[in-house]
Amino acid sequence: MEILTTDNHADGIYIYNRIKEIAPERTGEVVELLRMHGGCSAGTKFANVDPRGNVHPCQFWQDYTVGNVKKTPFSEIWNCDDPLMVMLRNKAEHLKGRCGECGFKNLCGGCRIRARAVHGDIWAQDPACYLSDQEIKEGMV
Repeated sequence: MEILTTDNHADGIYIYNRIKEIAPERTGEVVELLRMHGGCSAGTKFANVDPRGNVHPCQFWQDYTVGNVKKTPFSEIWNCDDPLMVMLRNKAEHLKGRCGECGFKNLCGGCRIRARAVHGDIWAQDPACYLSDQEIKEGMV
């Protein structure tokens, strides 16, 4: 069985920790699924194209436009060297606070738009992360 959670990337880490308790032999499967998902996908695995053709890092990032598909092919926009897009693709290097200290930051990374909405900094910790300090410091053991 595969379970897809949305809205909070910490859910995948919660599932990993739970599986580690009840079926430790399956943790490898969970990690592989989490690696495939990669946490926040803004600018890395998906983009949003609005009705005017503007391309945004995600559906919640309407105030940042990377390009417009009516003027430039999507492949050129997606592969551009826009500073935000480059940073999003290397997000683990830029994370701060609990997200920056988290042992799961390469699997989760928190939600960057939620961090900006609450803290005014896209690299700040995700305010919706409910993992304990112990869980984020432990990481995968």
